Amino acid sequence: MDTLHFCVPLLDDAPCRLRLDLRINSRYPFTEAVLRISGRHTADTLGAPQHTELVAFDVADGEGNLRGHGLSLHEFSAALPNAEPHGRADTLCLSITHNMTLNPLPGITDVGITAEDIGH
Repeated sequence: MDTLHFCVPLLDDAPCRLRLDLRINSRYPFTEAVLRISGRHTADTLGAPQHTELVAFDVADGEGNLRGHGLSLHEFSAALPNAEPHGRADTLCLSITHNMTLNPLPGITDVGITAEDIGH
């Protein structure tokens, strides 16, 4: 199973919210996409537990019609509520894998992390 790794630098004076972005095409065989995100802040003490959460995307209706934004590629995005910055300069290191039955999993074209500025 492929694993993607991201390291997101976080500034203490720039509050942000992290989002998981997914893009699929018509080859994707399921109505849901479940991704497992594991991560830890580099400022955490050595041996601190790694946080893991599952993010599920409802990508198609019961008849197989793809949802999301796009025509040939369909885009989805979800907030990562448990990956919030600590409020200090830090780097959040994340690993992402799928939690589905097929491997390799066809139809996923892109996975990414977006940091949204929530400052005032």
